[in-house]
Parts: sequence; structure tokens; C-alpha cells
Amino acid sequence: SYPGSGNTVYDLSGNNHDFTISGNMNYDTTNGFTFERGQTAKYLKQTNFPHPTTTITNEILVKTSSPNNAGLLSYNKSGNDNANLIYIINGQVRTHHKGFYRDTNINLSDNQWHHFVQTIDKSSGVDKIYLDGALVLTYNTNNTLIPTNGCLAIGQDFDTTCGGFQTNDAFGGYLPMVRMYDR
Repeated sequence: SYPGSGNTVYDLSGNNHDFTISGNMNYDTTNGFTFERGQTAKYLKQTNFPHPTTTITNEILVKTSSPNNAGLLSYNKSGNDNANLIYIINGQVRTHHKGFYRDTNINLSDNQWHHFVQTIDKSSGVDKIYLDGALVLTYNTNNTLIPTNGCLAIGQDFDTTCGGFQTNDAFGGYLPMVRMYDR
């Protein structure tokens, strides 16, 4: 939750996994934060994030017209680039997690609101993606666990451990809700 001022986005789960706001980001109560393309200074970040290792649900409410190179959610730890990444490339969502990536053919870049949910189950090696409440994709992945206590960014893509942002990886649009569950 964001109270409308300051540089902290507060975790509503009660677990104190608050985000730091980097840069001067526009915010309104209807659309949330306005993320901007072509820059490296405006994003949300948390270090030492206790990322779930085995069973993960990523849930994002998103509106964008960005067709290419846009990091919605990026998690990494030293030696584990793209340990959990949701990215738009060539107009479609690409998901990465620890040794695996998948181009999904899911388009979020139509400037409409979308509810995107990805479930990752490392014990079974199966991922599922839901779009606007409907299951749209199920696929096999791997059983490699995602490391914990790394860095998590919203609106950018880590290219090095907890940094290395590129202007062409900045997300442009709105992300008023991002949730991650350990189930």
C-alpha cells in the first residue's frame, strides 16, 4: 500500500516486505504508479527478499502498450540471473525462472487492464498462466529451486546482481497491484 507520499510502498501481508521507491514516480489512487520507458531510475526495489523457493504464485494487475523489452517483475541473487522474471518481448510475455524460460504468446500490450497470474510448482515441474481469470497456458518446466534472499524489482529487469538496469528494459505503463505468494 502506498499512502501517497514518501519513498516506501508498504507490504499489506503483515510480513514487512516493504519496497523502496527509486526515482520520482507519478502516483494516483486509480492507476497506481506510472512506470516510464527509456530510463533506469524509476522502479520499486527490495533487497534481501525472502523469495519462495518451491511453490510460487505471481499475480499482477497491469495496463501497458509497451510491445517490447519491458521488465514487469525481476528477481535475482548472485549467480542466479533471471531467477524469477516476467518480461514483455516482441509483444508477448516471457517468463523466466532459474534455468528455464518460456515465450507464452500472451499479449498484455493492448493498453487494456489485465489480471495476469503465473503459478510455478518446482516439485512437479509445471507452470500455469491465467489471464483475466481464465487458464490460458500450462507447460512443463524444471525442478530447480529458486534461491531466497535476493533482490526484487518491479518495473525493471536486473542484468547484474541487484542492478545493471538498462533503459530498454524499463516497463512503461501501470502496475497498481503486484503480489507474490508461497503457494
